[in-house]
Amino acid sequence: MSFATGFVTGLAKSVDDQLKNDMLRTQKRMDGMEQYRVTRRRAEEDRVKKDRREVGDVMKNLASLVDGDMYKAKQLFESGGGTVSGATAFYNELADSRSKFGKEFDIEKIVTFSNENRPEGVTDQDFINNYVRGVSNISTKGQMEGSGLLGKLFGGDYGERVDKRVEEQAPIEADKFGTIKTKAAGVDYTALAKFKKFQKDNKPKASSTFEGELLRLENEYDLATDNDEKTAITTRINKVKSYIVEEANLKAKASKGKTSTYFSKEGRGKIIDNAIKRELGGFVKTGLDGSLQIAMKGNEAQVFTGKLRALKGIKKDYANVKDELLNSQIDTEIANVNTEIKEYKAKIKNNPTNKKLKTATDKANAQEKAKAGEFSPGDIVTYTEDGKTYTGL
Repeated sequence: MSFATGFVTGLAKSVDDQLKNDMLRTQKRMDGMEQYRVTRRRAEEDRVKKDRREVGDVMKNLASLVDGDMYKAKQLFESGGGTVSGATAFYNELADSRSKFGKEFDIEKIVTFSNENRPEGVTDQDFINNYVRGVSNISTKGQMEGSGLLGKLFGGDYGERVDKRVEEQAPIEADKFGTIKTKAAGVDYTALAKFKKFQKDNKPKASSTFEGELLRLENEYDLATDNDEKTAITTRINKVKSYIVEEANLKAKASKGKTSTYFSKEGRGKIIDNAIKRELGGFVKTGLDGSLQIAMKGNEAQVFTGKLRALKGIKKDYANVKDELLNSQIDTEIANVNTEIKEYKAKIKNNPTNKKLKTATDKANAQEKAKAGEFSPGDIVTYTEDGKTYTGL
């Protein structure tokens, strides 16, 4: 055998050995990736089964309240926030009401279900699967080439082969997570035992509502002459306010999509008037018709600032009540006060001989004069800074 023949034969054997080694290495990588993917997929399957079992248990509990109707149970699940914890808490509230009300419990009077028919072809299990994300379908297609010479000479997508083998060993079903859209059932939370217990435990002694008790106490406060008595009444007023916030939040759940209001029209007006009356003190008295009569002349500054302080105070006090009509009325009152301030400033400013019109060279000078006591309540102070004129009350 010639040297050339021997060289070619040796080269061919060397390449053949290299290809065999590269094929073994490729196979080993594929086996490792396959095993990892199958193990991970099966672990995910266990997680999915556990989560679906939890959702299923809650939905079956909810279905027990509506004659086993899983479509209505799904609406109730949504009313509970669409989560296992939220729906479980909601079921417990409903079950508690059923237990305490007995034959009087009628879920159709508490809950308003959708008029839409159950979606065709959707199973009870589909409803459950809707709330649990399925097993991730991770692909290695296009991500694994043959090792060494095997990849260089023959190419090939070994990742796609791994995907196929994983699917054969651990197939997964289509993910139904979030595919079935259902509106939450409307709920009258005031008809539940939890709300009725709250009312019973905290019912005002002399009024049928917390609003009535609040107004009664505020009237009692106005008539009180002793500071200790006023302090005691204030404590009771603050307690009733906390009850109002809690009751309003319970009621608010039942008024989704509607204008939120807790207080009556008369109550809103009295709450605002009472706050202003207490803040202004000696500057205000109540007329025979119940309207406020404010001694404005000469007391403009005290009245304006007192009104704003009172209005902003009650807005803060009842912020958590989320009474849109009360907030709107307060905002209107604040806007009216700001308009009155603007008009008062203009009136004084447009009359150069008015003793209430005072001047300063700049902001710092105005502050110095104020500290020195050169300004009186109600004075309008003007000064110019950086070419711009400012007017303050």
